[in-house]
Amino acid sequence: MTLTLWKKTWRDLRAAWAQNLALVVIVALGVISLVSLTGAYRDLGTSYHHTYDALRFADLTVRVQSAPAEAATQVARVAGVRAVTARLVVDTGYLLPDGEPIRARLIGFPAAAQPAVNRVQVLEGRNLSPDDPNGVLVESHFAEVYDLHPGDTVTPLVLGRRQTFTVRGIAASPEYLIVSPSRQELLPSARTFGVFFLPLSTLQRLMHTPNEVNEFCLLLAPDADQQAVLRDVEAVLQPYHVDSATWQADQPSNAALHMDLEGYREMGEAIPALILLVAALSLYIMLGRLVRSQRTQIGLMKALGYSNRAVMGHYVALALVVGTVGAVVGSGLGTLAAGGITRTYANELGIPLIQTRVYPDLMLIGLGISLVMAALAAWGPARHSAHMQPAQAMRLDPAEALTPGRRSLLERLLPPSTSLAVRLPLRNVFRARGRALSTVLSVIFAFVLVLFSWGMLDSMNYLLNRTFQQVERWDLMTVFDRPQTEATLKQVQRWQGVKAATPGLMLPVTLRSQGKHKDVLLYALPPDQQMHRWQLEDGVTPTEALRDDGILLTPPLAQALGVQIGDTVQVQTPFGEKQAVVRAFAEELYGSTVFVSVKTAERWVGAPVPIFNLLYVRADAAHAQALKKALFRLPGAASVQVKSKMENDWRGFMGLFYLFMGFIIAFAVGMAFAVLFNTMTVSVLERQRELATMRAIGTPVKRIGRMIALESMVLWLLALVPGLVLGWYTTVALAKSFSTDLFWMTAYIAPRSYIITAVGILLTMLLAARPAIRRIGRLNLAEATKMLT
Repeated sequence: MTLTLWKKTWRDLRAAWAQNLALVVIVALGVISLVSLTGAYRDLGTSYHHTYDALRFADLTVRVQSAPAEAATQVARVAGVRAVTARLVVDTGYLLPDGEPIRARLIGFPAAAQPAVNRVQVLEGRNLSPDDPNGVLVESHFAEVYDLHPGDTVTPLVLGRRQTFTVRGIAASPEYLIVSPSRQELLPSARTFGVFFLPLSTLQRLMHTPNEVNEFCLLLAPDADQQAVLRDVEAVLQPYHVDSATWQADQPSNAALHMDLEGYREMGEAIPALILLVAALSLYIMLGRLVRSQRTQIGLMKALGYSNRAVMGHYVALALVVGTVGAVVGSGLGTLAAGGITRTYANELGIPLIQTRVYPDLMLIGLGISLVMAALAAWGPARHSAHMQPAQAMRLDPAEALTPGRRSLLERLLPPSTSLAVRLPLRNVFRARGRALSTVLSVIFAFVLVLFSWGMLDSMNYLLNRTFQQVERWDLMTVFDRPQTEATLKQVQRWQGVKAATPGLMLPVTLRSQGKHKDVLLYALPPDQQMHRWQLEDGVTPTEALRDDGILLTPPLAQALGVQIGDTVQVQTPFGEKQAVVRAFAEELYGSTVFVSVKTAERWVGAPVPIFNLLYVRADAAHAQALKKALFRLPGAASVQVKSKMENDWRGFMGLFYLFMGFIIAFAVGMAFAVLFNTMTVSVLERQRELATMRAIGTPVKRIGRMIALESMVLWLLALVPGLVLGWYTTVALAKSFSTDLFWMTAYIAPRSYIITAVGILLTMLLAARPAIRRIGRLNLAEATKMLT
């Protein structure tokens, strides 16, 4: 390109600075979404692994009934074992100051130094000391909920009696980055579950088990054969009755973190892709219309001797400047946003060691995408215009100008008395079909961006409302660590305030089918019970679904196992391997739950009398707190859940999701405004001569503004249905991507969200047209009416 064309490029950028700024914003938002969301996903994964490595998170945890602490020396000699820590872990209770019972876990480990495996990060105060047998470390989430600090006292129950300890420090543990009591309870529950670390000798003394441990935490060598190590370790610990062996991937907190991170990854990939696609299409439409609006300038350039290549180079250079500036701004802001998202997310989860990085590859990808889509957006229209003859490009075809236009069907349906102020906008829409189509496409993009953002929020609210208002109809749920009989049921039913009580069985099982397997939680309930109402597909009743060894699976679990209705699955239970037939699918909050009838489970268990370890209770609100305490005092009661508080926990946990979606809504609204502003501005620029002529014959600017507003409303109506439909399908796709086999989200958009989105976009279109209408009032009429564009 010559110096003259570079000067023209600069003049074009300055003359249409508002439109070019909007294009830069479109590109920048697309790059920001890519760099920030993908970068934050990488940072979170890095922070997890850094925390795990620094705190030496166990690769394998083996639980036994009871073993001497010296057994750790034998385990350490197993080939492939790098380090071992022997601990005593006791699940017990904790009475809050108001007397409400919650669960607690006491973890005793050697206090002389940090353990070799599963270390803790002291965030406040100091570490444990052998000289301070009554000092404890409180897990950070529990300490935050109950505002505990060093010097305070805590009183967990030990063998049924309160034991007072002094808080020496607040600590983070790699086992409880998400405070999950078990693999089947992935919901963070720091309000109802506290973890306390204390000297091993202290806990052994209080439990009257000197020198005894029940858990071995192992770090393995990088090249170790995991299955061989597990076999050898179980052989060493076989005299002490191995209860369970948990790999790091199956550890509750780690599983919940990976579920959370996996959902973030899906969203972090899908949303930037969507925003970049909208940015590319919008840039193509906007730059194409901008180039076509300079058709006479292109003709003049060719008449002055510029080649087709020079003309196209000029417009591609203009587009590349827009793309480069947008990419540079987007990369910088995206990097800052990625760090902010990571720190906010990590602080909310309590990840103690946060790492953020700059990712040059993401910046280069964003720059490359921006330049490619900018160049392609300008290349097509510029090539078309550059290949026109100069005389043809510099003026309108007289024959084309004299061709009579046809009235649209809508215009023919209007009454003869309809004013010209109504007819003209309709003619502008239906006669300039190319311009109208590109505008409608831009409006549809805005609908998609805004609607899917609201849709994801609505989907989460719908999921929680359906679960806790329609599916779960109990008020209190008690889980027992040993089987209960009908005597316990009758005792509870007699209590004041109990409206109904339904027993059931809850078992950890493994489902196998077609070479695939999944560890899940099995619930056995009577088909006619009303405490947990299944949402079954195809109108199947619970009685039909649970007959003859029938089993209910969730859709994501069925997909993971590759089974359909009518297939048989193998169920590995603590009582041997059984078979069940998939008879229906049930939509559940937790994707890793399955259901059978209580009769089927009792037959599998083979107990001589009906037993249960799960009890649902419906209670009067006035007696709920007292009943919770009474249930917790039942022999064998391991936990008591209050549904209302469980719902509050879920909504609190969803604060991270709402924060994430708020960030996305900001992107969507910004992108939508930039797209619509450019669309409306270019629409006016393309008709500058027409609008100037109307002013020259005495049409007031306000009247012209009303006509443009009416034209905008017509275009909005044309985009309304396809925009809402595409927004819905986008929401469905993103909800599906956010779901995992542990957590299932159903797409739902509330009617008010459709209305808010539609009205908001209409108002944005009218607002975006105001600068262009003001420009009409400042036109030089003598100059503008001579322009043949």
